Amino acid sequence: MSVLLRFLEDADLDQLFKWGAIHMRLRWRPLPEPDPSDRAAFDTHCQRIRNDPDVTLRAIDDDAGLVGMVASFTMEGEREVSYWGFP
Repeated sequence: MSVLLRFLEDADLDQLFKWGAIHMRLRWRPLPEPDPSDRAAFDTHCQRIRNDPDVTLRAIDDDAGLVGMVASFTMEGEREVSYWGFP
């Protein structure tokens, strides 16, 4: 199996939105999070972070297609790395 990191594309957003809704429903503890069915809020958030020069986003592809994403960003003065994906 080969794995590829690439720029996040507009075509990836539908799958990420779907995964986000699943992720929110599977959380084991209640958190004050946005409505997972609010596509407009999701698109606004994605546009904001994709346009932020401090944020690095990459899609993760394997032989079957998009399997996740990785992000790097600054939070409270510290550099963070986050991974998110579904098989």
